[in-house]
Amino acid sequence: MIDSVYWPAILVFSGDDELQYIESQHAWMSDPDLTNNFYDSSDRLIDSKGNVFSIEETPAGLILYNQGEHISVAQIDELARRHLSSAGQVCVSKFASTSIIDAFNTVKLST
Repeated sequence: MIDSVYWPAILVFSGDDELQYIESQHAWMSDPDLTNNFYDSSDRLIDSKGNVFSIEETPAGLILYNQGEHISVAQIDELARRHLSSAGQVCVSKFASTSIIDAFNTVKLST
């Protein structure tokens, strides 16, 4: 079930600073690299309202479980800084966004 996600969203892969921006459910489901991925139990999807979801692969497809956790703009900024740093951007310590969507757009533009 993916209906409760507010798009766009980002994928946070366990042990990896690189983030994956996803525009919509359709974009996710139509990308073979994302649908054929073997997700780790600690990988997370964060939607544009800050809701955190765990990802489970089943024979019927991907299921997202809302963890009841809400990530703050400051936490998203930290993820975005690590992402930008891993992409070779400079001066990432100065990065600060005004909203989750703002941080997501930065991630989108950096990939």
